[in-house]
Amino acid sequence: MKTRQGFVSNSSSSSFVVLGFVIDSDDDRYDEDAEGIWDDGTRIIGKVLADGDGYDFDNSTTSVQELMLQAQQIAADYGVPLKDIMLHTGTRAC
Repeated sequence: MKTRQGFVSNSSSSSFVVLGFVIDSDDDRYDEDAEGIWDDGTRIIGKVLADGDGYDFDNSTTSVQELMLQAQQIAADYGVPLKDIMLHTGTRAC
């Protein structure tokens, strides 16, 4: 009997990691093309660090210093307070 040790690719959900801020789905202040991800009626706008829809979760590292610089850039680009930029993780239906 074989046992699968790796990621199951036909899963109905995918995991994600996004550095950014949350808006409601009806908030139209941001362009549909803004980088981000939808999750249960809300949108997380910012830098997608990992997404089960094509990013490699196994071979990626980012320093805290780099995350801080990216957070500052997101805050400046979108005109939101730096305190609103957070690291969001979770799963979503696909």
